[in-house]
Order: sequence, then structure tokens, then C-alpha cells
Amino acid sequence: MYIKEHISSEERPDLSIFIPHVIETIFVEITNPITNKPTIIGSIYRPNSPPLASVNAFLENLYNIIEIINREKKDCYLMGDYNIDLLKINTQNNTKDFLDNMTASGFVPLISKPTRITEHSATLIDNIFSNNNIEHGESGILITDVSDHFGIFHIISKKNCKNKITNDTKEIRSFTNNNIETFKQLLSSTDFNDMMLINNP
Repeated sequence: MYIKEHISSEERPDLSIFIPHVIETIFVEITNPITNKPTIIGSIYRPNSPPLASVNAFLENLYNIIEIINREKKDCYLMGDYNIDLLKINTQNNTKDFLDNMTASGFVPLISKPTRITEHSATLIDNIFSNNNIEHGESGILITDVSDHFGIFHIISKKNCKNKITNDTKEIRSFTNNNIETFKQLLSSTDFNDMMLINNP
């Protein structure tokens, strides 16, 4: 997780768990700079390497985490690679049970299109679930070949928020001829010898 320095945050070890071949999570609690409310952010991964991976064990642990979050009555965003294809809701019982339990717990999926596409398949296994159904926002998929999964995002809108951030600084890269020449000079004067000796990319 990358959290901007001006955002107050603390780890939530009570929610962060690692059980090999079952579930991997990391959680933080931030003070949302737009709403000024405490917000829990979780990154979740479900390994699906057979024969050890267990959907039921994953879901049991996930529901225990959600129970703690719901008792605290805080906004929450659960994002990650669940390896449960929501496009198979009508053909796989585990998928239907997963979505039914998430929505019954107040968490709705923010992504509705495939996040992993191959020559032979299209699956929706990456998602962001949130119990915050009041704030406006925009969710989507970043189509990129950085990974075999597409990136997903959710941007909380400032619309209707009382505590808007007023300092909207935007940084851009200026490609003037002068800057390009300066960049070339800096590259040519940099000693890369130490880097060439490293075997680990």
C-alpha cells in the first residue's frame, strides 16, 4: 500500500492475517482526507494453487474480518485478488455464496467487468468491495500489460463532501527541448557500473 504522507494512517494487525495457501491480508486505518472519517482499507489475496487452497477456509477467515469491521461501524474498502470469478455466479455455488454473504454483510462489489483476460477466458477475480454506499465515486479497470491481471481502482468523489481538500496541486513532466537535453546530460554523467553488477532485477 502507498499512502500519502499527509494522510493519517495506522496498521491494523488485528485484521491483517497470513495463512499459507488460504488467505493473505494487510489492513490499515486512515483518516479519509475528503470525508474526515476513519476508513479501513484492506488488501486481500486468496491463493488458488491446488490441492491446498480452500475457498471455504478463505471465506471463513474473510467473514471473521468483516464481522470485526461491521462492529466498528467504519467505512471500509476491501480490494484484492479473490480468485473467485463473479462472472460465474449462476454456475458455481461458492461464487454465489460469496457474493450473497458479502452483500448481506453490507459490502457491494465496485467492479463488474473482467479483470483477467486470456486467449481462452475472461474472469472477474479482482475486485473492490465497499460498505460505503453513500459517497459518490468512480470505479474502473486499468487495461495494461504490466501484469496478467488488469489494475482496478476506486476514486472517492469530493462531490457533496463537507471537508474538501483545497490544495489540488498537479505535477506534470515538461518535455521541453531544454529539459530533454538536461536529462540526456544527467544520464550520460551517471555511473551505472554498480547497477550492472546486480543480478536481481
